[in-house]
Amino acid sequence: MRCLIALALAGLASAASAQTYCIDFTTEDDFVTALGNGQIIDTEFGNLLTMSSTGGAGLAIFDSNPAGPNAGGPDPDLLVGLGNLLIIQSSGASASSGGFFNTPNDSAGNGTITFDFLAPALVTAIDLVDIDSGVMVTVTLTDGEGDMRIFDVPNGWTFDKQANPGANGYATLDLTTLAAQTGETAALATASQDAGFDIGGVVQMTVASTGSFAVDNVKFVPTPASAALLGLAGLVGVRRRRA
Repeated sequence: MRCLIALALAGLASAASAQTYCIDFTTEDDFVTALGNGQIIDTEFGNLLTMSSTGGAGLAIFDSNPAGPNAGGPDPDLLVGLGNLLIIQSSGASASSGGFFNTPNDSAGNGTITFDFLAPALVTAIDLVDIDSGVMVTVTLTDGEGDMRIFDVPNGWTFDKQANPGANGYATLDLTTLAAQTGETAALATASQDAGFDIGGVVQMTVASTGSFAVDNVKFVPTPASAALLGLAGLVGVRRRRA
């Protein structure tokens, strides 16, 4: 867990003093009720956003503490020390009881996690975990008019924690910039957007992967005025929206 709940968003004027939320999957959206290892996630964040997935058996919590309940389990590459992560549970290991998967294990197949925000938001960052060999991720922000900003994250953007014990095994993707971004390696994540995209009016974020992965620390500010305050108009790399 590296995320504080009420963060001041650097560079914004006082008018943008709205609360910055950080979903680190330690608690539900009341920031009090704890989430447990293997817990099935469906309505736990319904006061702020809804979460859904394709591929696998649904969304679940994975405790990434190297000395925690998943030590010696099927996912050593996710033992990155970030506390709870969000995964798409593998269909092949989906036995559950009492609202928990018995053995949390991220799906090795294609999968997508979708975040639908209850109010238009400035979505600032997300941590991507285990984006190593053979895993490519696309993060898409969609505003209320259907315009998009798309981040293409290549395989090898992070190290495999199992193969490189001294590495982090995760990296933060900054969603407020169109500049190319390195993760843990020299591999570059790139971004493009529709000409009319409103960064302060995001209503949905999808994270689509070609293999197993996890996410953490989803940061956002529910304010439709964020775009003007950030002053991001005129950035290069604009992608014309396809008809």
